[in-house]
Amino acid sequence: MSIKRVAGAVCLALGLVCAALGASMQGANAGPVVLDTWYSFGFNGPGTGLVAGGGAFDLGTNPPDAHPVVAADDPAWTITLAGPAQLLVLDLFLSVDQFEILDFGAVIGMTSVPIGGGTCDSDITCSLADPRYSRGIFLLGAGDHSFTGAQLAGQSGAGVFQITELTPVPEPASLGLLGAALAGFGLLRRRSSPGVSTRESRVWCGFGTAAVLSTEDCARGPASLYIRLPGNTGYGDKWPAE
Repeated sequence: MSIKRVAGAVCLALGLVCAALGASMQGANAGPVVLDTWYSFGFNGPGTGLVAGGGAFDLGTNPPDAHPVVAADDPAWTITLAGPAQLLVLDLFLSVDQFEILDFGAVIGMTSVPIGGGTCDSDITCSLADPRYSRGIFLLGAGDHSFTGAQLAGQSGAGVFQITELTPVPEPASLGLLGAALAGFGLLRRRSSPGVSTRESRVWCGFGTAAVLSTEDCARGPASLYIRLPGNTGYGDKWPAE
């Protein structure tokens, strides 16, 4: 075997060893993240992965919610959620960078296309308020998550991410039950109004077709009903709208 081939084989072996060592070190430094905290991460140019923050990468400052800002460990960034949440990823410093975000290696989306000209530096609040800065909001379900990312455009720099819980919204069925309860309460209140009999109340609420009511009562009724007035053999005037 020639010297060149031997040297090439040695270099290839050393390269594989170094790559494996780097991957193991990244996994060892990776750690869980917690809700509400802002995590600063770094990146080294398009085509590279997102990396730990701090060191050569300045941390974000001035968060809008006064929650702490810390340097992110090397990815993957892991968290176990008890309920729905959202992941916010935001570029800082110059508004030229864009990212792709993955969860357990599957792409969940990209941040917005940046527009140059932003000069917010490390200010998180300023960058959030300036639409030129690339950002993405990704909805998360309950359970385990493991985030990584890659830079799609821009130059080396730093950004931040934050995971926050979402407040559950009442389901349509729950809203229907609430509406039915309110309607029942209104019906009960009308039936208990003084001077109106049970039969008259039923006409008032739309469950009958004839009753003995005064002209004043007629003026309070809904527009969709007709009544039989005292002494009349036909239907009376239509009730005006409330």
